[in-house]
Amino acid sequence: MMTVYPLLGYLARVQLLGHVFGDVYPSVFHVLVLNLLIVGAGVLTACFYPNIGGIIRYSGAACGLAFVFVYPALTYILALRQEGRLTWPRLLAHVAIIVLGLANLIVQFFL
Repeated sequence: MMTVYPLLGYLARVQLLGHVFGDVYPSVFHVLVLNLLIVGAGVLTACFYPNIGGIIRYSGAACGLAFVFVYPALTYILALRQEGRLTWPRLLAHVAIIVLGLANLIVQFFL
């Protein structure tokens, strides 16, 4: 975690400050405030919701839905459609895969 947290902070700084101010390092004050907000959000989350397993479960299910179930199936559906090879059975099979991923996400809130 000691190596991942600074990398995530850097990525957040580059994306947020670059988008808002047009410069990834507008001033020391801006970088300091953003770093304090990032660290503060992590500390507050740890104080008020110390069950990291729950956070990982929900975020893993949401990311799994997107990266494992939705994006590959939609990419394949769109590729077949462009080639003119998309049939109803193939479409239904891939929609069923997406629905299974959605069911996995929903089940995380009830178990």
